[in-house]
Amino acid sequence: MLMLLACTGVHAYDFEKDGIYYNVTSLTDLTVEVTCEEEYASENSYRGDIVIPEQVEWNGKTFTVTGIGASCFSYAELSSIQLPETLTSIGSSAFISCPIQSIKIPDNVKSIESYAFSGCRIKSITLPNGLKELPFCIFQGCGQLENIIIPNSVERIGSNAFSNCDTLKSIQLSQELLTIEQEAFMYCTSLETITIPANVATIESRAFSHSTSLSSVTFLTNKMESFNTDWFTGCTSLTTVTVPEGVKRITSYGSDKCTSLTSIQLPETLEEIQNGAFNQCENLTSVTLNAVVPPAVEYETFHLNTYLNATLYVPKGCKQRYQDAENWNSFSQIIETDYVPQATCALTVKASGNGSVSYSNGENVNNGSRTWSVPTNSTVRLSVSPDSGYEAYVKTIHLGVDVAGSQVVKTIQADGSETTEKASYNLTVEIKESDVTVEVTFKKITVALTIQQAESGCVEMEVEYGQACTVRIRPEDGWRIHSVTFDGTDYTSVLDEDNRFTTPTLYEDASLNVAFEQDGNGISSLSSSPVKVYAQNGRLVVEQVGTGSEICIYDSAGRTVKTLDAQGGRTETSLPTGQVYIVKTVGKTVKIAL
Repeated sequence: MLMLLACTGVHAYDFEKDGIYYNVTSLTDLTVEVTCEEEYASENSYRGDIVIPEQVEWNGKTFTVTGIGASCFSYAELSSIQLPETLTSIGSSAFISCPIQSIKIPDNVKSIESYAFSGCRIKSITLPNGLKELPFCIFQGCGQLENIIIPNSVERIGSNAFSNCDTLKSIQLSQELLTIEQEAFMYCTSLETITIPANVATIESRAFSHSTSLSSVTFLTNKMESFNTDWFTGCTSLTTVTVPEGVKRITSYGSDKCTSLTSIQLPETLEEIQNGAFNQCENLTSVTLNAVVPPAVEYETFHLNTYLNATLYVPKGCKQRYQDAENWNSFSQIIETDYVPQATCALTVKASGNGSVSYSNGENVNNGSRTWSVPTNSTVRLSVSPDSGYEAYVKTIHLGVDVAGSQVVKTIQADGSETTEKASYNLTVEIKESDVTVEVTFKKITVALTIQQAESGCVEMEVEYGQACTVRIRPEDGWRIHSVTFDGTDYTSVLDEDNRFTTPTLYEDASLNVAFEQDGNGISSLSSSPVKVYAQNGRLVVEQVGTGSEICIYDSAGRTVKTLDAQGGRTETSLPTGQVYIVKTVGKTVKIAL
């Protein structure tokens, strides 16, 4: 179908006026956009010098020209073009591969779509004030573009916006710029310097990669938390990099050689450098750090030559910390600078198990270790959050001395009461004039289920917090189950056919008490006698024995322990615990443990 259209030509316009083709975009607002003569045509019919009017007459109506349609002038042999002030949009690929060398875009234009000028021979272009973004591949492959000023209204430069602009020597970025997307300036091989404005918070991967003439990058921003070394992959002229303050971590996604890079300056805010970040920078001779606390690094973060030949410069008074820090101590030479940081101490938080520790800045430690630089004579709040069913064991250590002991932090609510839900415990750590380590170990909470067995005394089981436990009850010969009480509540009726009992969910220590009655005592079934004997809170309880009836209590050897006169509906008495008793009354014999 596409080949058929290319051969025959398909009208892509509503009307033609003075050699320019238009499509009506709104009959209500009476607006049109400029389009081409034929869609999918093998050649564009526009030639020479083009002047596009602000208004055009058609069918007795006056239309305002507000747009340049998609692919309108693509591959057109234009010498020059004048755009109307009424213009508000330029469509995708509108001027792709057009030989035009100069163009001024009116300030009313608020939207320019992807590939709009890709492959053009533009040497100079004036972009409109009010433009918010430069989209994907807008100037890709403009091989004669030497300089450009981005208006201060632009907040985003899209991916590959200037990639392969190999004659671009200078660019002035918008002061309101927030984001530079991936590969935006990739293969800008003539670009020598660039300044990153103060509001930039995000730069994506390979943004300036293979810009082989780039020798200087200035960062005015302090709003970036991450710095990716692959932004400068293949930038073989780059000799020095200063990572701006505010950056906490330096990442890398597999960078090529920066063979000319000899020095790097790293900020006081730095906490982590990802493995391999500078591994390909084999000619580094100077690494300067303003961070008081050595950032976390792995050995392959730097090239072997760096460890052997480069000098590591650290803040005044911090040399010993770097000499003691893993992998930083691989540098053959560590020298203190005159840089005097704020008086700080290192706060290290170590967490292991099922839970997390949150620093006051919102960062979490889960099954790992993290170190922050903290002002001296200050207090820091940590939020210790065990997972449901876990408790935290907290140690606070100053100068190798456990000053707080080991404190247990159970799952608690804000008011301090225990709960079954996940909650946090706020820990206040005092920072004086020494480094502090807080160790938090999360362990599974267990509860004790005590089973009072009339046959052989007591059995204590450990049960996981928040779990239930199933117990199978097997009476000895001549006996049958009389009662099952859990924490003083009768559960006899819930036994299954195999005499299994499942406890409720356990959040604290509990007790299960089983009483047995003698078979063959003239009582054919449990339901035939209302008498009930059970244990509750360490006391013996007898129910449903008539007033004045005798209740005899014996020990396991048959010796009389106590004789009672029933008090009517309920009779209870205290007995020494940890023993088995035989209770006889109104023809019923029950064996029970307290």
